[in-house]
Amino acid sequence: MDGVPIGRKVDLNAYNSYEQLSFAVDKLFRGLLAAQRDASGGEGEEKPIIGLLDDKGEFTLTYEDSEGDKMLVGDVPWK
Repeated sequence: MDGVPIGRKVDLNAYNSYEQLSFAVDKLFRGLLAAQRDASGGEGEEKPIIGLLDDKGEFTLTYEDSEGDKMLVGDVPWK
């Protein structure tokens, strides 16, 4: 799991599934990523962030468990 961690606190009680959480994260960061692409000379178009839960995209949701280990979001059932 390489990459740059971006820390944000999220109230999981506001969502009912990993899919809803993924949609909210997409909404939260889509504009930021478009601005970064624009600043680096790329397209500044807002594109959906795909593959957050299946590790097939550019970004992957992870969390830190109570023991300090990095875990993939979705590895355990939502409830």
